[in-house]
Amino acid sequence: MPLSNTERSKLFRARRKEEGGKQFTLWLPADVARVVAEETERGNQSESAVILGCVREVLAGCPSS
Repeated sequence: MPLSNTERSKLFRARRKEEGGKQFTLWLPADVARVVAEETERGNQSESAVILGCVREVLAGCPSS
């Protein structure tokens, strides 16, 4: 069941409070946000670290120009 925009906003605000510091909002599709949240809980990493790891994996799979 997809999260509504309101539910997503609440999750992001809660995470921002937990992590502290200067943050920005990254809007993700609900299914991606759910996977990031699950990986964050399971891996005991910050949300930012999980997203950065995913971006690195994607970039590593791209052919170099």
